[in-house]
Amino acid sequence: MSAFKHRVGRLGARAVLLASVSVMMLAIGALGASGASAAGVCTGSNIKGEGASLQGKAQSVWNAGFNTNGAGCVGGPTVTYTATGSGAGLEAFGLNNHALKTEDVYVSSDDAPNAGQLEEMRTRLREEGATHPNTTDLAVFPVTQTAIAIVAHLPSGCTLTQIRNADLEAVFRGTKRNWSEITGQSGCTGTITRIVRKDASGSTYQFKHYLHVLHGTKDVCTGKLGEVTWQELQNNSKVEVGGEKVLPNTTWPDCPGASPIVTAANNGGGALVTKVNATEGGIGYAALADAENNKAGATTVLSVQNSGLPTFASPAAAGSNAACTETEYANRPKSPAGVEFANWAEAAANPLNQNWSGVYGSNPTIGGTKYPICTLTWSIAATNSSAVFGANAKTTLVDYLSYLLAAEGGRKDLSGNWYRELPSGPAEVANEAVESIK
Repeated sequence: MSAFKHRVGRLGARAVLLASVSVMMLAIGALGASGASAAGVCTGSNIKGEGASLQGKAQSVWNAGFNTNGAGCVGGPTVTYTATGSGAGLEAFGLNNHALKTEDVYVSSDDAPNAGQLEEMRTRLREEGATHPNTTDLAVFPVTQTAIAIVAHLPSGCTLTQIRNADLEAVFRGTKRNWSEITGQSGCTGTITRIVRKDASGSTYQFKHYLHVLHGTKDVCTGKLGEVTWQELQNNSKVEVGGEKVLPNTTWPDCPGASPIVTAANNGGGALVTKVNATEGGIGYAALADAENNKAGATTVLSVQNSGLPTFASPAAAGSNAACTETEYANRPKSPAGVEFANWAEAAANPLNQNWSGVYGSNPTIGGTKYPICTLTWSIAATNSSAVFGANAKTTLVDYLSYLLAAEGGRKDLSGNWYRELPSGPAEVANEAVESIK
């Protein structure tokens, strides 16, 4: 199906953006009964985005779908996405005192920016787009959801298919140090090696939140930050300790006697899984698409306890999708005033500058075949973006975001790639957010 039809399915009356009405009529005539794309009728320019590696596979699918036929013509503008990690994505929009990367028209993160981070990014955009100093807002909206998978390279002779929550938390706290200590194992011996992300990561943020739900407000022991909670270790902003800037998100419990920690060689979830592949006795975490597309050899994906024993669930569902269809995101985003929206309809009616940072899919008692560690993942774009990125870039941005949210566009294209469609409430907010940036 052409992207022209994708956009009509999503927006109803919206047509391909054209240079003039006469060109539009010729283009529609050229489409004819076959629905084939017509050449030479595109406006817009090539654009780039960057950010969450959890979205890496999704964005590659969407880029391919849009670039092939998404512009409504042959050889139209293209979209390119680089999976640099959630932290780098937010910094591309000016977070943490970084310069704005004007080549990135949108960014993505699995660690949704909080109110202070939103204001910092808005300020940077306003400074760049001086012609609209008071009208640049941010649309922060979910684009899909997936599971955080637990990947393990089991020792030779070891049999283990699932892991209890208490064991999972203790393993990543570093207090369970040998595979023989894991309940349900058979023939397992040898040191457990924790494999963690090199970069600031939304996947880490979401996984540490799950560990926080399991462990509560009790402290864990870290060398650099001292005694802190798992929740404090989610943080993607650096803190100063003894004159040194430390990033909690990349810090793990490592006090004397803790199990070894090995950092992935490169940024991204795929690099973490590759390191697990090469480390006998290693265990790590990654977005399901990263796990399934990079695991090799003896590396396996473990089922995780999802309720009272002996209930466990796999992150993968039938048809190469994530087992997140019934994930309940109990909290809703907050308004710029800091008030949680009363319902999803209210959130959809006020889609700009929303704070999604407290919306989680962590649910260790979800039960059945439902997976307990699911997460939304967000994209971020600016209103009045022509002032910063140019009118042609804005045209392509709107077309692309409309395509990826369309039922017969990006949502259909993503099926079978280890993600899951958005629940109805977040999907409604996402659609209205894209409308707001036009």
